[in-house]
Order: sequence, then structure tokens, then C-alpha cells
Amino acid sequence: MGTVTAAARLYRSPRRAGAFPVAGPESRRLDSTNSAEVTGSNLACVRDHNQLLVFHAIRTRGASTRRDLSKLTGLTFQTIENISRRLIEAGILEDVPPPTTGRPRQLVLRPAGAYAVGIEAVQEGWRVALCDLKGRALAEQQLALGTTSLASSLDELTLVVQDLIDDAEVPITTVVAVGLAAPSSRCGGADGHGASTRGALGRREWVRDSLERRLQMPVLCTSAVIAAARGEQWSGRISSRDFVYVHLASEIGCAVVSHGQLCTGARGRGGDIAHTPAVINGELCECGRRGCLQTVLGEPALRRAIATTLAAPEPPTLEEISRRAASDPDAAEALEGVATHLADALLPAVQLLDPEIVMIGGPIADALGMAFCRVLERHVAVPAGGGPGPVIQRALPGAGGAASAARGVLYEMLTPAMDHLLLNTVAV
Repeated sequence: MGTVTAAARLYRSPRRAGAFPVAGPESRRLDSTNSAEVTGSNLACVRDHNQLLVFHAIRTRGASTRRDLSKLTGLTFQTIENISRRLIEAGILEDVPPPTTGRPRQLVLRPAGAYAVGIEAVQEGWRVALCDLKGRALAEQQLALGTTSLASSLDELTLVVQDLIDDAEVPITTVVAVGLAAPSSRCGGADGHGASTRGALGRREWVRDSLERRLQMPVLCTSAVIAAARGEQWSGRISSRDFVYVHLASEIGCAVVSHGQLCTGARGRGGDIAHTPAVINGELCECGRRGCLQTVLGEPALRRAIATTLAAPEPPTLEEISRRAASDPDAAEALEGVATHLADALLPAVQLLDPEIVMIGGPIADALGMAFCRVLERHVAVPAGGGPGPVIQRALPGAGGAASAARGVLYEMLTPAMDHLLLNTVAV
């Protein structure tokens, strides 16, 4: 059995309804769960979930003996032996000698066992990255967006992805899937010319389906913030099961994970703080309301606000703002005021959800993260009534890019979750 075939069999159901064509005949999409349906499981789902559980334990804990895995997971030694044999045959794990003699052999992750491609849609075009099973970016490339139709652009993007895989000398059969991080507005219309002939969700689905046909492999379409949060989880930067991740870029996004499950909400808008009211009678937002957080904290808005404070003729770059804030009290005060709006928006969520970690990432956090963290530590990390509050962290530089989209694919497909065990059957 090939590596990708084995990896795909590990993955049964998507975290988001309709996000990915589910592998395996036993699975059903969780598209339309309602009170008229019940959920169940079967032995195939349990088997695959156990495989994911063993793989996850080795990936996060490092080299492990079969006996250690049996104690950790509660599975019998024979079950661990059967699972490890299948994963070794699939090329995902390796059986290596122990560091000292007299000890049993250990199972370790094989980084070349599987790969994922990440695609990020940006203003100037597309960014593409290839990551191995450890989440390390092996190759990256950028494609400028021409004046041709979206369909032609996707043809060029397909060639770039294929060339990236070939140049890295990675067998195509080991590429598990492609992660596409793109705002719906960036995907254009279904007619290929950016016309608003379909809704935002329809455009994203059209782009996803078009790439799937061209690349002949699964494509998971998600937002930059979800890709960044999943990427941080896969890289081991976030190990908590309860955290809030905020992506600070041209657009503001937030991901909420509770008990290990991403909270997407009934319509997929869970965690959206971009349009949280921040300033009374503030700047008009694209949503039609005034004073949304996006109009204060989005990168263009932040740069305009600092330019106004400093009476600068042009909005300064984020790096220039960082330098000015270190020596100019007016710039530092203006930056703190912007960061306070974020703290005010996050505080109700922190009090309601009690997360263990609040992490900020994205271009703004890369340049101005220390200033934001200081404000969040004063206003958010100390809850009312005392007691421990969330830990404030910064993501690694570049969070939310193409590499994060690739890591997010690996997380979605190869991390155990309860929805791997669920099947939907219509109640009669």
C-alpha cells in the first residue's frame, strides 16, 4: 500500500463540513447534521482513529517503544504491534534500535513518509510551499497574478505546484493533499474574471474544485487564520487544547479551539472578531457599520492611524512604526492605543472561554508583537477576581503563509479527533 493511500485511510471525516472529499467508503460527509440525524461509528472508524492516536503520540513525544505506547494510549500491546506494522509498511514510521543496548526497539516519525503542499492567495498572486511530515518547509515559490482569467491563473499555479514537487525530488504519491489559504474575495468569480456571479463561499469552492481537478489530489480550502493556528499546532508551538489565536494582517482573524476542537460555529464564522465594535462612530467598515476592529487594527488602518499621530506625509511601514515606537513617546502611545482595542475585543472571549493560551501572529505581530503582548498581558492575562490567566504568546515569524497552509493540511488529516469516529445516518 502506498504512503498516501495509507495516510488517506487514516483520515475519515473533515473538521469542517464539505471541506474535503472524505476518503474511505465507510465515511459520510458531516454536511447537514440536524436534530433529525443521529451519529454512530463502526470498527473501521475505530481502527483508523487508533492509528491516528498512535501516530500522534509518536509525533508529539518522539521515539517511543511499543510498551510505552500501550501504556499511553490504553491499547493492548498486540494492537500497538499491528498498528505500528501498518504504519511502517506505509513508510510513515521507522523502527529503530534503542540508544542503549538491552532496551526494546523504538518507533520514530519518518519525515519523508508524507508531504503536503500549501498555497496562499496574496494580493500580488500566489505563494506555494512544500512541507514534509515534520512540517519543515523544503521549497517555496511565488507566482505573480497576471491579467488573464482566473482559470488561466489556476493553470499556471498547477504547473508551479507540479514543478515544486519535482524539483524537490519528492514522489508525487507521497503528497497527501494541498492546503489553500485564501479569502473568498481573492478567489474571483466562477466565470474566471472576478465577477460576483456567485457568493463568496461558492467562489472558494469553485477554486478548490478547479485545483482538485487539475492536480488530481485533495484540496482543503481554509482561511489564513485557521491555517496559521493549525500550523502552530502541527509545529508543536501550541500544545494546549484550549487556546485563542489571533492573526494580525491586512485582515484580522481569530481562531478559537476548545477541548481540542476548532469552534467554527453554525455557519463557519466562529471566532470572527474583525467586525467587533471598537470605536463609537468610527471609520466606516466594508460591512456597513462604523468603528469595527478591522477599521482600527487592520494593517492599512493601523499605518494610517500612526501616520496621523506623527503627522507623517505617508503611512509608515510596520518596521518603521516599530523603530519609532522605541524612541518616540507619541508613536508608542498611539501604538498602545491600537493594541488596547484588541485587548478590549479579546477580554470577553477570554472571560467566557478561559483559554490557556492567547497567541498572536501575522505581519503585525511579527513587527510589533512585543508592544501588543505587553498590552495584552496587562489587560487580558490578569482576569477579574485574580487567579491565573492565559499565557500570552507570539507565533513564529511568517505564521499564516503557504507553509502554514501545508502544515494545516497535515494537522487536519493526521491528528485524532472525535469526528473521525462519527458517521451520520438519517433517523427513521
